[in-house]
Amino acid sequence: MDLEKNRKRWKKLLADHQDSGKTIKQFCLEHDVKVHQFQYYKKRFKQEAVQNETENSNFVEVVQPDMIVDSQISMNLNGLDIKMDYPNLVKLLKTVKQLD
Repeated sequence: MDLEKNRKRWKKLLADHQDSGKTIKQFCLEHDVKVHQFQYYKKRFKQEAVQNETENSNFVEVVQPDMIVDSQISMNLNGLDIKMDYPNLVKLLKTVKQLD
């Protein structure tokens, strides 16, 4: 079986399982597939989806530092200088997260 056919087969199996309401073990027994293979492809496709989403995103992960040394945050985005104090940056990021 070529890679693309195998890929389509597993995507269909995963979608069918989602619709079935059955446990993974029950579903695998009925469809003659091994549980570890099912879990492998489920994890693999999820990782690919996350990677694609990350690659297509214009957002950059922001990690909150343990200690704020300077209360003014400065950044340059495509030639646009942005300066903001830390509390307002936190408010902005919370607002953006709620929009997601």
